[in-house]
Amino acid sequence: MTLMVLPWMTDLQSQVLSLCHEKQLPHAICLQGGAGLGKQHQLMCLAAAFFCQQLSAGVACGACQHCQLLSLNEHPDFMQIQPQVKGKKIGIDQIREITEFAVGTAYFAQARLILIQPLEQMTRAASNALLKLLEEPPPQVYFLLATTRASRLMPTIRSRVQFYTVIPPSTALFFQWAQALSTDLTQDIARQAYTLSYAGPFLALGFIWRHFNCDQTLKQAPFFKPLELKSIDLLAEFNRFEDYMSQPSAQTAVHLKLLTKAISIPQSLLFFDLWFAGQITSVSTAPEARRVQFWQSYCQLQDLNDALIRSPQLNDAYLQRTIVRIIMPLISESLAS
Repeated sequence: MTLMVLPWMTDLQSQVLSLCHEKQLPHAICLQGGAGLGKQHQLMCLAAAFFCQQLSAGVACGACQHCQLLSLNEHPDFMQIQPQVKGKKIGIDQIREITEFAVGTAYFAQARLILIQPLEQMTRAASNALLKLLEEPPPQVYFLLATTRASRLMPTIRSRVQFYTVIPPSTALFFQWAQALSTDLTQDIARQAYTLSYAGPFLALGFIWRHFNCDQTLKQAPFFKPLELKSIDLLAEFNRFEDYMSQPSAQTAVHLKLLTKAISIPQSLLFFDLWFAGQITSVSTAPEARRVQFWQSYCQLQDLNDALIRSPQLNDAYLQRTIVRIIMPLISESLAS
């Protein structure tokens, strides 16, 4: 199976392979960026390209012996480390396994590769053990790393790693990529999913996958095997939310309170952002009192979001009440009209 380079990673792939070709590849490179950007997938693409015997335009062939072994997770010169249990940290014993692997000699590749992700999920002891390896890396051993929180890494580790920042693709590029996986996908659904995932393409695909009830085309995509979907289908929740707002009733306040309990407060605020964006055209022709109320509510929610960023410890119950208090005047206006 050929691991295709993600379209927002092509430049990164070229940069790293160019360094490899010039024999200037750092002993440790780390991809940093938000959740759902495909960093692990990209590192696997780099590993495949590194080992491949029939590399073409920077993409591994997927058919040679090295590619086959890598796809089966049986390549003797490759090791991948991640938390053994979801929610747990990478422990010292796992780094000791890396140490034993690193001091050996390559079986039939030119070097050995070690993939660790997410790098910030290491215990203190594991971080110190990895630091020793990074300070004096064994010859012909390279580390492929990924993190969503580089600030959580030990400064001494950060100083010994070459970082590459992964930039999320544009909405248009995401839609083009996702539509190639599912021809049933509409631009509106793609935009909503991408926004709700905070520009995390893989997370957005997860929402789309659930929205289409495990669309078979998406299900066959190779990178969906390790994908962990969110417990809540945010697209379905957003559609339900839009129904509440388009047909306001006396029960809307209750529904909004339930919504803010079912999903996180930041996600709730994002729902309102999307809803406000969809209302701008119709509100522009509304009576002045309605327009004023609309923009006051919008600004109040933005202020609340800013307050949450400054003080993430704010009480959820307080935030839920505040959100409902801000939005209810808009709903009351709709009821009156």
